[in-house]
Amino acid sequence: MKVFFDSNVIIDALSERKESFYSLKLVKKVILGSIEGYVATKQITDIYYVLKRYGFTSEERIKLLKVITTYFQLLPTLSSDIKYSIEKYQEGDFEDFVIDNICKVNCCDYLVTSNTADFENSRNVVFAPKDLITILEAGE
Repeated sequence: MKVFFDSNVIIDALSERKESFYSLKLVKKVILGSIEGYVATKQITDIYYVLKRYGFTSEERIKLLKVITTYFQLLPTLSSDIKYSIEKYQEGDFEDFVIDNICKVNCCDYLVTSNTADFENSRNVVFAPKDLITILEAGE
């Protein structure tokens, strides 16, 4: 199962923000190999930056990025992703359309995000962390 992770899910798991319990469970499933986790290369810098707001030092953030890049597959952000988002931006958030397109063109099964309302017009199957965990655990 290929699951694309929005940055907020990774940040939730690492910083104990809202939904952190379910986000952390999903990240652990990636580390244990029970699901394939995907993130876009563009998200890595965002995650690094946002974790600073939660008090993580540069060294801690780099260690966390090493873990992410070890267990999650990185998908490139292509010019076609940006062009798609430029065309769609009036319907929602530009960055969310970039993520949505990367997820779609890479044939991920699900997109998991803490902000499902931001992906109301998604071309992907979108779940909140709690809902995806419920589905995964029901199938175990």
